[in-house]
Amino acid sequence: MKISKRNQFYVNLAIKDLDFWDIACDHGQAGYCAFLSKKFNNIYFVDPVENILNQTEKNIRQIIDLDAQSRLHFYCLPGQDIHHKVEGNLLLAGVGGELSKQILLSLLSRDFLKVERIILSPYTDLKKIGVLEADHHFQLHYQKVQETSFCENKRERAIFIYDRKK
Repeated sequence: MKISKRNQFYVNLAIKDLDFWDIACDHGQAGYCAFLSKKFNNIYFVDPVENILNQTEKNIRQIIDLDAQSRLHFYCLPGQDIHHKVEGNLLLAGVGGELSKQILLSLLSRDFLKVERIILSPYTDLKKIGVLEADHHFQLHYQKVQETSFCENKRERAIFIYDRKK
């Protein structure tokens, strides 16, 4: 599986020795990169498109040895429908700012968002990230620690990093 430099960049922004959640994972490049890095405990792949997620799981499981596969978890559902605690690192890239906001606020309102670090890289609706940051509940739990970008194919991709308040 080919891994883009952008996905490698995302993984390098995550906190090691924790879990890694790739929500709206598409073909699972970032999660696969996180697994190969050997820096993370469990790797979670979440995507609502069943045929894409099934193919992703099949491709990854063919490459990875059987003993390590217990650290891989695949969930076919929208990110806002996750029904258990999300801990460690959360990557949400390649979806719009509105959907990113909806997913995070849904998890937060149900007390499932327990990650130490959130890495957001929306491809549209960047203004919706400002709405997320202004949300009182989000402000109580998370603070922006970095805003950066990654240039890929002559397109600048914004990246927002939030850490859990101590």
